[in-house]
Amino acid sequence: MAFATGPIIPISLAWYLLSNYLCANAVYLYPTKIPTVVKVVCWTGLMGGGIDHIIEAYQWYTGFNRQPFGHHWTGMEWIPIFCFALTSIIGIFAVVLEFALIDQKATLLSKALVLVTFFMGIYWESTMQWQFEHSGFEWHYGHIFAAHLFLSMMPAYIVWYSRKYLGLMSIPFFSAAKEPDLKQT
Repeated sequence: MAFATGPIIPISLAWYLLSNYLCANAVYLYPTKIPTVVKVVCWTGLMGGGIDHIIEAYQWYTGFNRQPFGHHWTGMEWIPIFCFALTSIIGIFAVVLEFALIDQKATLLSKALVLVTFFMGIYWESTMQWQFEHSGFEWHYGHIFAAHLFLSMMPAYIVWYSRKYLGLMSIPFFSAAKEPDLKQT
């Protein structure tokens, strides 16, 4: 197996962490129609996925485990699937669905672009990524762009477009972002 080497590993790690953090905060702050407990579970899953990337990168660089990313879950494959992947997709889908169905500020074109991009990312993650050597350059390249540019960043894009006042770099449990009162000018 030809493992990825060189700068793609630290670049991808930084990108994975940033996009997971922004996504987790957007998933927690944006939806108004899902229960807080679901948002907390999704936030935790996204942050857990980021921490998992740190563990893998550490093992990779120390030579402790020169196995494909995710190999440390051998025998417990259900953990990343249910704890990271499923919770992430539920949270991202909640934001995309609320944006597409409820957000009255969004145009029909912006809603269509969000849905197309979301389904492109889902298609890549569910089918295409499995055609590459796990932890190879092509796999990371696809994971950087498809999973983390199209999927993980989708909630952040929606917040930046629709609710700019939500601070995605904050810790959402401690911030009480309120929609600005436009009448007071």
